[in-house]
Amino acid sequence: MKTNIKAAGLAALIAAFGVTYYATDATQAHETGNACIITSQTARGSIALTGIANGTHGQQGEYRFTVKGGSAAGSTSTSQGGAFEIGNNGKAETGRVVLGKDGVYDARLKFELDGETHECSVLIGDRI
Repeated sequence: MKTNIKAAGLAALIAAFGVTYYATDATQAHETGNACIITSQTARGSIALTGIANGTHGQQGEYRFTVKGGSAAGSTSTSQGGAFEIGNNGKAETGRVVLGKDGVYDARLKFELDGETHECSVLIGDRI
């Protein structure tokens, strides 16, 4: 009987940790090859969406990061863009938007790196 209680307790702990991890930091979208990624992080009633370009240190490119959507409190249509350079870690942050976590948002990242265009998108929330 003690073994079953321990196993049930361990299963509950693993399930709780998994839910907590997903709610606080989850990669939501990426294209084939993982060059283009949009991540989301929730904390204290907000959600932060971040565009990430992956490549080789020193590569330079141009990006456009757009987010559209909203919640009962209002809507948003945000567009950011510009130049970026891949850092020592092989990544470059290409836009960041912080919004209310109860909304529904369509996020899209498009960038060019060494003559190649990369695109990814994600829908956060139930539907627009």
